[in-house]
Amino acid sequence: MTDRAAPANARLAALNSLHRGQVLAASMPSSRVGCRGWVGVYPLTNRGETLSLLRRKGQPIPLPAVRVYRIRQFEVDRTLIERGISIGEPELENQADLVVFGDEELIEKLLLLGMSIDQLELPYKSDYPI
Repeated sequence: MTDRAAPANARLAALNSLHRGQVLAASMPSSRVGCRGWVGVYPLTNRGETLSLLRRKGQPIPLPAVRVYRIRQFEVDRTLIERGISIGEPELENQADLVVFGDEELIEKLLLLGMSIDQLELPYKSDYPI
């Protein structure tokens, strides 16, 4: 396997996991001292709750064949994590919540957030808190 094949394989593995409906996540640098940062990618279906989310966000309703993803980026105070406190919406800081359409837009948005798709993994591997 060449150096070029490894990232391509990792990218393909991440996309295959997302296409199967698995949530993927990765830790990332925090913009604030004392916090930890993450990004999570949620594959969405063209069903009721996804359609409601898209309407709330003012997004167009895609054709059935178009893959839709929700990207959540956030930070959490490191002290909460170290103390084992359950993390919920109120504890999330410096949040970004995006909806993207298709694999290419997903890859582009992740790059804008400073994340490569091949860095994504199952949430437990990155201590994803939500």
